[in-house]
Amino acid sequence: MSKMTEKPVEKLTEFLTAWKDKNFQGMFNACQETWKFNHEKDGIQWIDTWYGIKNLISWNIIDSKISGVVRDIKIEISYKDFAFKGKYKTITARLVCETAPFKPDINGDWGVNPISALREEISKAKDVSKVV
Repeated sequence: MSKMTEKPVEKLTEFLTAWKDKNFQGMFNACQETWKFNHEKDGIQWIDTWYGIKNLISWNIIDSKISGVVRDIKIEISYKDFAFKGKYKTITARLVCETAPFKPDINGDWGVNPISALREEISKAKDVSKVV
């Protein structure tokens, strides 16, 4: 696989693993350069606020679409929410390849746009009652 096809999945896995471990600094590090630049002072707190209430249990990549320097990866996730209720959802994470903030380039590094993964859809493939 080339850097254009292999690295986005690696970066997304880094982001999701950090989420599962509640490592908000690690999640921030896996974000796209432009988002990190725009949230240099509040990024980790922002990630903690939006992702910290969800205890990620597992994930499975189900689809991926690439268009130049952007890749949208659809993922089924399972997590427990703040009330410890099990959830199965489908999210789509957008990754962007950049050489620097505001400089998309196929020769850059991939990063997750964390805002993109907040929109959830009910997963059709899973039964919520099975989340332990």
